[in-house]
Amino acid sequence: MITLNTKEASKTITNVVRAVPRKIEHPISQCVKLFMDEGLLRMMAFNINDGIIISDGLDIVGGDDMPPVAVDASKLNQVFQSAIGDTATLRVKGNMLHFKSGTMSARLATQDADMFVNRVENGEHIYTLPSKDLSRTARSLMFLSDNIDYPGNYSGAFLISKYFLTTNNSYAVGRRLISNDIVGEYWLPAYGINHVVRSASGDVEIYKTPYGLKFLCGNLDIDISLVDNSGTDFGKAFLAIRETEFTVVNRSKFSDMLSAALVFAIDFSKYASIEMADNKIAVCVGGDVFSASVAAETVSNVTFGVNCEALSEIVSKISGGDIQIGVYQGRMIYVTAGDSEYALAGMKLREPA
Repeated sequence: MITLNTKEASKTITNVVRAVPRKIEHPISQCVKLFMDEGLLRMMAFNINDGIIISDGLDIVGGDDMPPVAVDASKLNQVFQSAIGDTATLRVKGNMLHFKSGTMSARLATQDADMFVNRVENGEHIYTLPSKDLSRTARSLMFLSDNIDYPGNYSGAFLISKYFLTTNNSYAVGRRLISNDIVGEYWLPAYGINHVVRSASGDVEIYKTPYGLKFLCGNLDIDISLVDNSGTDFGKAFLAIRETEFTVVNRSKFSDMLSAALVFAIDFSKYASIEMADNKIAVCVGGDVFSASVAAETVSNVTFGVNCEALSEIVSKISGGDIQIGVYQGRMIYVTAGDSEYALAGMKLREPA
């Protein structure tokens, strides 16, 4: 039998349960494994579909030991959130986990804990990201990965190398320089990186393991399996970025203009034409349905077509007061600010009506 602080236990179990998928194909996936590890109670979730193993440790305030058990994640989460005492005791008897907090008690049926995969040992150290660096970097790129619902599915992936590169096959890729010291390239599901970002609260150590990549932060231990990048070299999108002439514009003013243009562009398949000339950037939708311009430092006269929604989203998310925007042969539009770079596929200019 062990005794836990209910408030701290509730935080830990809520964090771990986030990794449990909503759609259950394997019964063990709906469970959380509880086991003792070097004086800590560890709570582990194993998402088979997305290749994520997450465990977080919790100090015990009384008792000494408890055999490993696996119990329904949602039920365990609910009893901790409903606890009415400052502490809760857990005791395994037969095939039941007994929970008691104050005058509240509950019994949860247990599953075979051996059905869980074993914890993955630390492998080769790749890099340690300073506190908040991972969050700042990943959040600035996360929006490009479609349909990330936490927990949920992903249609994008992150490449971890000297850059963090995120992908969206429909229109854009974005990247942010992390460190030239990182060796190797590793594709991971955006869902998994999102989980690390939401769970870690300090320096994050990254290790290469036979399973994939391991992310450690305090008692938090997250393993994510690698994914196939489908043979697409998204880095090629940035090959011409150094050959491109850039226009400098205030990010906030440009973002506000694009947001206004998008209201009308939705009726035109989100298409807008943009002209950069005479020290301004002008946006036009539907010929003369909508037009506006903002001051900018332009290099040469350039006109291109663009998905207004995609460009608006990038400009609104990128950090910095001023941004640089350029176009290469009308096919690739670049938006940069500081260490962040975005490549957006251009649209063919429409002929005047």
